[in-house]
Amino acid sequence: MMRTLCVGVMVALSSLNPALVLDAQTRALPRRAVLGASVEDKNGVEITSVKPGGAAERSGLRVDDVITAIGDDAVSNSTEFVSLVKRQVADHPALFHIRRADIALSIPVTLDHPPNELDPAVITSYEAVSVQGTLRRTCVGSA
Repeated sequence: MMRTLCVGVMVALSSLNPALVLDAQTRALPRRAVLGASVEDKNGVEITSVKPGGAAERSGLRVDDVITAIGDDAVSNSTEFVSLVKRQVADHPALFHIRRADIALSIPVTLDHPPNELDPAVITSYEAVSVQGTLRRTCVGSA
């Protein structure tokens, strides 16, 4: 069985002291949660599309809803929105504050795990290694 490391991680790790890389240990690093919707900076952060069956649709979010906050954190543009979604944990509800027409609503949204790579010839494992006290994402494939 062959195991390979993604090229981006190999390049990043190869620039480090080899002794540090050899001392790296496999650790868990959670993958970021996903909403299943597209947004645009338009009168705030407006939902422009919703993925069928995704977290946004299941929670009742709709196209043209304007997201004003996630939890206690205000959202004023798409960059802030993406940053806040990335900090959420999949399978745990987050309270999305939205404006629908002229009505303010608070909707609990349980975000999804990101999809895995799908290649029938390769088994992909998402892992991380600790290098100099920080976790680095790795993607290990076996064929």
